[in-house]
Amino acid sequence: MGGAIGPIYDLFFQGIGAGLRQAETINARVLGEAMVLAAQKIMRIAKAQPGEKTILDAMQPASEALLAAVDLPLSDALRMACLAAERGAESTRDMLAVKGRARFLKEKSIGYRDAGASSFTLYLEALTDAVIKEEG
Repeated sequence: MGGAIGPIYDLFFQGIGAGLRQAETINARVLGEAMVLAAQKIMRIAKAQPGEKTILDAMQPASEALLAAVDLPLSDALRMACLAAERGAESTRDMLAVKGRARFLKEKSIGYRDAGASSFTLYLEALTDAVIKEEG
């Protein structure tokens, strides 16, 4: 993995793990709250915020979508989260990178999606596919 995305995903999975550790069952609320914890961990340690052309630009809307879909089956909530993450990742196209390796490109970073936000969208799509298969 290029740049700092490996350590960023490590922070993400640590946060998700902490959020799911005590859960008896995983539903949209539990997963959304765990994702919020993961994003907060990334923001605290990486000193990044949504709007800075990072993975957080996909992660934050995905977690918000999960928390807004607490009455839906997990697969449906995850589908909504995927759409929100995709919109968030696409929104990075018009942003100037101020964090990560892309920050060195300065204005040349405008017009391209953030790789971390795009990879998070792919991760979430794979998770959604696995949940759909499990729910069968």
